[in-house]
Amino acid sequence: MPGIYPISEDELERPAHVQASRKERLAVIGISAAFLLAACCLPVIEKDGQPWLFGWELLKSGWIGILSFQFAWYGNLLMVFAWLCVDLRQWKGAIGLSAIGYLFGLEALLPFLHFAEKSLQPGFWGSDDLSDLGPGFYLWYGALLAPLVGAIILRYRERRE
Repeated sequence: MPGIYPISEDELERPAHVQASRKERLAVIGISAAFLLAACCLPVIEKDGQPWLFGWELLKSGWIGILSFQFAWYGNLLMVFAWLCVDLRQWKGAIGLSAIGYLFGLEALLPFLHFAEKSLQPGFWGSDDLSDLGPGFYLWYGALLAPLVGAIILRYRERRE
């Protein structure tokens, strides 16, 4: 009977488009959030082999970096919006926001690369020199990359099937 069904018979005969399940999307978001939480609990920068700056300290005060033209912290905001895009299955938005957020995050390495020669000299960062980036730094990069990789994989799976 025409008009009773909200979709046509042609649409009923076509195979259903396989979509990423809510569980898969939440797994991507959860992995990224777990990396971020771990990064907040661990040292991001070490001085003389000892923890000097923890992730939670940078998370709460990193927004001030814009005053010195350091934009890496704003990668966190883009990551949160990428989580929303992943949850809403907006793959292009999630990929774009995650990629830009990751590029913002790479900006955090510039002081270490630009001042590499000076920063390794004792006294540049105060009385002692910074010895290394801590595990929290790398976990933060993992948190920025997880939505990007997850969105690419889930989008590919949806398009393939």
